Amino acid sequence: EHFQAYWSWYIAVMETLRDEECYGGYDNSAVSDLSSFGLWFPNHRIMLSWNWVPAGSIHKRSKEDNVPYDMWWYSGLINKTPNEYISEKEIARALVGENGIAHHFRYLRNVCFDRWGSNAIYEAFDDYGIPCKSYPQSFGGMNQPVKQMEIMAHNRELFHGGNPVLKWQMQNISLQVNKDDQQRPSRDASSDKIDGIVALLMALGGWLYQDDEVIKRLGKYEVKDA
Repeated sequence: EHFQAYWSWYIAVMETLRDEECYGGYDNSAVSDLSSFGLWFPNHRIMLSWNWVPAGSIHKRSKEDNVPYDMWWYSGLINKTPNEYISEKEIARALVGENGIAHHFRYLRNVCFDRWGSNAIYEAFDDYGIPCKSYPQSFGGMNQPVKQMEIMAHNRELFHGGNPVLKWQMQNISLQVNKDDQQRPSRDASSDKIDGIVALLMALGGWLYQDDEVIKRLGKYEVKDA
């Protein structure tokens, strides 16, 4: 009965949003860390988030980090991949396999990725026929999605059903600001995991910047911005 309100909301929107336009973002992890996939439904201002951790690290993380990974897993809020390391094969199956997320949401327009280390997931979506975009983590790439998310959250126009994992990550996030007042999430300064937020920011970016050339241009000065 943990998180019953969230699950009631989730079950309802999974059906309501099935034929609605949406945009995806995937944030990969290090071998033993959190990986996240997010969907943004612009016509409803709804965000859905899925997270995966290696099975071998769930109880260890709960104890050492004092974060309830074990409760979240028991409640279905995070998913596990076998053994000690994250398995992109398992995640790809959940995303594009039979009865996968991409199969359920029939109007998934594109999926954006961090350039680093997401080849297997990228290929899975590409083979499935969903356009994939390498999304820059630079100030140029992240500034508008961050500001859009902030405005919607401030105006109470952003809905995620009270997802506990997403709420925890929102509390963790710290933003880096450059001399031009552009913002992006800072993994180093954030107090803990923010992968789900980053995935959703990329999903927002895929909606805001649907032209491939715009996304490439935003990433042109990524090294300079870092």
